[in-house]
Amino acid sequence: MSEKLLRRLALGMAITAFVFTAAAAALLVVNRSTISAGNVVDLFDNHLGIYGLALFYSGLAALVLSRQPRNRIAWLMLLVGFTTGLTLVSSEYAVLALVVDPGLPAAVPVAVLQSVLFFPFVFPYGLALLLVLYPNGAPLSRRLWPVVWFATLDTVVVFGLNLLARQELTSNFRNVDLHLSNPLGVLSVSVSNQAGLTWLVQIGWLVVSAVVLVVRMLRATGAERQQLKWIVYVGVIMVAGFLVGILPLPLPRGTGNGDNAAFAVGVLGATIGIPVAVTVAVLRYRLYDIDVVISRTVVFAFMAAFIAAVYVAIVAGIGYVLGSGGRPNLVLSIIATAVVALAFQPVRDRAERLANQLVYGRQSTPYEVLSRFSDQVAVYGRADMLTEIAKAVTDGVGAAETSLWVREDNIDVARGSWPADHHPDTRRPGDRVIDVTHLGETVGAIAIRKPHGEPLTPVEEDLVKDIAAQAGPVIHNVSLNRELAKRVRELSDKELELRESRQRIVATQDAERRRLERNIHDGAQQHLVALAVKLRLARTFAARDRDRAAKLLEELEEEATEAQATLAALSRGVNPPILTEGGLEAALRQQASTLGLDCTFATRGIGRYDLEVEGAVYFCCLEALQNAAKHAGGARAEVALEESGAELQFSVRDRGPGFDEQKVRAGSGLRNMRDRIEALGGYVQVFSRPGQGAWIVGRVPVRAMEVTTR
Repeated sequence: MSEKLLRRLALGMAITAFVFTAAAAALLVVNRSTISAGNVVDLFDNHLGIYGLALFYSGLAALVLSRQPRNRIAWLMLLVGFTTGLTLVSSEYAVLALVVDPGLPAAVPVAVLQSVLFFPFVFPYGLALLLVLYPNGAPLSRRLWPVVWFATLDTVVVFGLNLLARQELTSNFRNVDLHLSNPLGVLSVSVSNQAGLTWLVQIGWLVVSAVVLVVRMLRATGAERQQLKWIVYVGVIMVAGFLVGILPLPLPRGTGNGDNAAFAVGVLGATIGIPVAVTVAVLRYRLYDIDVVISRTVVFAFMAAFIAAVYVAIVAGIGYVLGSGGRPNLVLSIIATAVVALAFQPVRDRAERLANQLVYGRQSTPYEVLSRFSDQVAVYGRADMLTEIAKAVTDGVGAAETSLWVREDNIDVARGSWPADHHPDTRRPGDRVIDVTHLGETVGAIAIRKPHGEPLTPVEEDLVKDIAAQAGPVIHNVSLNRELAKRVRELSDKELELRESRQRIVATQDAERRRLERNIHDGAQQHLVALAVKLRLARTFAARDRDRAAKLLEELEEEATEAQATLAALSRGVNPPILTEGGLEAALRQQASTLGLDCTFATRGIGRYDLEVEGAVYFCCLEALQNAAKHAGGARAEVALEESGAELQFSVRDRGPGFDEQKVRAGSGLRNMRDRIEALGGYVQVFSRPGQGAWIVGRVPVRAMEVTTR
């Protein structure tokens, strides 16, 4: 079935349950004559609680199913609410049709239906099954499935006994005599004890559900543990209330209606507590801090049991031995009070430790935490060391959350936290933040959030400070490792770029060599071959035909001039003579004049350098001037050369239209410039903006020994 249909079905069942409940309330008003004055308290305790069972289970289940339409627990809740609503309206209709206004149709089948529908399907089987299958819709272990099936079979047996018992029918929840014998009754079974054994199985099933739920919570971790805490708290109280109210427990004299009060607590937990707990846990388990509630309840229950045990043992037990006959004994009461006063604080501390172990898991002593942490600190290289520090603090102080912050570039960054699913926000959270230092320098911080209402005790604070003292070298080492890894990555990237640059330089040099070979072969070499041939002819004609020889010599002169021009053109691709003779400024001025650029020069402190340095800077500036002549449209260009320290700085700027660096892809000219300069340990950069021209700047290292006078 699609999720859309499941949502519609859930909504329809919830609305139907609401309609059933509203109809039952209306019929209750109509049937008000059947409510006696002495029955009002029972009506409020039980009957109205069932209305809550129908409304809360149906409504909250529909809310969960609107977001998670395949949630098994929500569907089970919806069935409980729907069945309860159906039982309510059936019960009130049976009262109306058989007592208030006899003669209405379908009175007998409705009366039979309402008598067997709620017990035992909803209570105790349905509620117990909800606890056993929570939160994923499956038992804690596959070995529990036989228990589930046995409880199911027993529930069917109890249903059959109720259905076939020879008994007088009463309205469910209100015990109104319907003046009708069960028309299906063929068995002489006492419905009050549900045939003994089968009813005990139902009670045992209720106890098993609470035990399974607690065990599941103790084994769970992370978000599932947080979800389980909600329903464990309510479920255990509910089961305890029902057991005290149902079982024939020997209660002390003077307790009055203590069993009824306990049963009312169970009803309240079943009708409101369970559906609210399930809904909050499924949708947003951190809506309220349930840990504190559970912890305080456990401490309160433990202390109440301790005080009661002391008084029973001293006042009742010793008084019975002394033969006081149940009369109050002032001396024994004073002794009991003194024992309670002296033992109160130690017992309370023990109760709090037990509560924390139940809620947060086992909390180690400070010595155990420091001992384990010292062993872990010895291994600095562990990648999860920061998380281990956070875990050690959480384990030592019983914190709800602990995060470890590392200072990187004067900014605190979260690098470790516990629980593992806890994700700290961008700032340092926590009720208590303790700085971590190393050699007097703050390298990080430990942020702790205790459960609400639990401060950090002096012993716990000393423990955190001791851990922080040992964590300082660890965090410092982690920062160094992170910085080292960053540097290694940068060096690796530089090495890759350098390798690619070298490969491009070699490829460029090979291509240039092949070009020179081709041009020399096709140009200058052919001119020289022709000159050699004509020289031989001229020598031959010199003895026989002087006129022809003279003409041939004139041709030889022209071809020699042409060969010289060809060789000069080839030499421009290497190093121009003026660069070798006059230096950088002279060579660049000549090229700017040749290109017809309006160019200004600014030089400061430059001399003569190695040919590699001068050649690299020359060709970079030449490439920039050629680009300016090509793209700047005759705009003025500016060339600057300066030696500063051990570096030769250069720049070429034009005032042309410029370009967008993000949209224009770097060409081979810029790559050649970078390869030339970076091969000498320098760098070159290009800046440009539309309408602001282009600007090429660079620098290359030079040494004093490289400076020469020529």
